[in-house]
Amino acid sequence: MATRKKGHVTDSIIRIPPNKYIHVLDNNENLRRIVEGPCTFVKKEHEILLKGPEDMIVLPPGNYCVVSNPVVRDEGGKPVLNKYGEYQIRQGREEIRQSEQFPEPFPLYPGEELEKPTTPYRIVETNMGLIIKALRDFDDKHAGDRWLFKGPGVYIPKIQEEIEKEISASIIKQNQALKIRTLRDTTVKGIKRKAGEVWLEREQGAYLPSVDEEIITSIEGKVLTDKKALHLKATANFKDHYGIERRAGEEWLVTKEMAEVHIRDVYEDIVGEIRLTTLARNQYCIVVNPVDAKGIPQFGKCELRRGEATFFLKPGESLKDGIQSARVLSEHQSLLLQAREDLKEDDEVKKSGMKWVVRGPREYIPPAEVSILEERESIPLDENEGIYVRNIKTGEVRIVKNTVYMLTSEEILWEKELSDEVEELLSFQASGSGFAPVFVSDSGDRSYAKKKPVAYKRNKTRAITFRAPHNSAVQLFDYKAKKSRIVFGPDLSLIHISEPTRRTPISYAVFCLKKKKKKK
Repeated sequence: MATRKKGHVTDSIIRIPPNKYIHVLDNNENLRRIVEGPCTFVKKEHEILLKGPEDMIVLPPGNYCVVSNPVVRDEGGKPVLNKYGEYQIRQGREEIRQSEQFPEPFPLYPGEELEKPTTPYRIVETNMGLIIKALRDFDDKHAGDRWLFKGPGVYIPKIQEEIEKEISASIIKQNQALKIRTLRDTTVKGIKRKAGEVWLEREQGAYLPSVDEEIITSIEGKVLTDKKALHLKATANFKDHYGIERRAGEEWLVTKEMAEVHIRDVYEDIVGEIRLTTLARNQYCIVVNPVDAKGIPQFGKCELRRGEATFFLKPGESLKDGIQSARVLSEHQSLLLQAREDLKEDDEVKKSGMKWVVRGPREYIPPAEVSILEERESIPLDENEGIYVRNIKTGEVRIVKNTVYMLTSEEILWEKELSDEVEELLSFQASGSGFAPVFVSDSGDRSYAKKKPVAYKRNKTRAITFRAPHNSAVQLFDYKAKKSRIVFGPDLSLIHISEPTRRTPISYAVFCLKKKKKKK
């Protein structure tokens, strides 16, 4: 068995099997050479075994290795010797040796080192890719350049480049899109893109971004139905997916008529979802700030929309008081209306501020320019019933009785005020007492019986009817005619507009009763 001294083999006979080699140093000439097997090498006195026997490097098909400080080869592939007879090497360089170039086993020449052992080629599968970076200038590439090697394929490495990273394709499903940013000026699918530009890739399938692109996120589409629309707002000037130019701040709707699924563009914000507004046959609504046929909001205007109808409220539009039902009026009902603007209704011109009454029976939907002030009903009046009515134009107040009366647009119910004494007397009458008893003291002073009135609230617009019981009198004074009259009981008196009622002193009432008896 051979012994070793100072790292060198001292045996003089070395048997080299096939596919092995040794490095020998000639001390006389100070040169290193290689001896390949199979052979038996007899080492001379001035020779030293530097290395070996070592296995030759075998590259199976589809493999490669990296050798540092490779020898220089001629056109035939033979190693080149320098003028001193040494193998000429490229110091500090590396060389990739592929199985196609070296189908047979080969040795490492003196000075060469195996930097990377036998390695199979990298297989890039479908929907995968490699980002390659140039380490130095070569061919049409410059140091720092990056490009994409797309699969499927076999990547054969080069010494001037390196694999930066492996990427996989993003799958774009139905109703999806990829939001992509361009890292530098480039051309994608024939379209020039600027650095920093953001855009959407909508085509279904696998998308493998280039080195000049980065995927920001995936966007899901919004499904639109007959009852749902999308309210969008533009964040910049752009042309949308439907070919319409949009300006920054502009708002619009996307309905099912435009697309069944809408994928939000990069310059669009979704403000919200708009539900379909449905009006039945007897329904209506007032739309505030309606949008015209050109898409321009008519600020400050109102528009009446009648049923049957369905529509989406456009951006800027709103409903005033929501969806309302038509007013159904019976023959005893009416509506007091007032025009907010000039309009024409039933072939009649109504001026702003004008009031009028619409009587039943009918179904009425007020125009957008009309306000409903109040709903009125007919007032049925018996022979002994009445109401006080005032004309707001002339100021005249009159009493209406014994009819079914409907106020006109120029009339209102007038409230008749009474003194506290008369109100107390009416309250006594409501409790069952026709009059307040009077007591005379020894000194001749009169006083009324103190009786707490019942809870009583008078309708001041109703004509006052006062029942004068037997052996009583009521004095009425007409301020308009400046006449006074006495009503003796039992009687039922209807108090007129200008007749405030007051208690009559007992002595005056007795005088009137005696006078009445004498006349008889």
